[in-house]
Amino acid sequence: MIRKYQKSDLDALMQIWLEGNLDAHDFIDPSYWHDNYELVKKELPNAQLYVDEEEGEIAGFVGMQGDYIAGIFVKRDHRGPRYWRKAD
Repeated sequence: MIRKYQKSDLDALMQIWLEGNLDAHDFIDPSYWHDNYELVKKELPNAQLYVDEEEGEIAGFVGMQGDYIAGIFVKRDHRGPRYWRKAD
């Protein structure tokens, strides 16, 4: 289920953000992501955020700035072909 962000989602979104960046950017020192964690946590709610919730668990989120997709993050155990769905 796709829904709008709620303040109570922030910690889960930040964990997904951190894991996603560490996994996707192994050429960047991990300290960069850890050092910027609090800044992103402060700024992230300023974007239009939409959360994908599967069986009560946040599986991922997208951040929008107007019509621009600023970022898409998917929880590690929800990535890959087994989660791809055909459009109806």
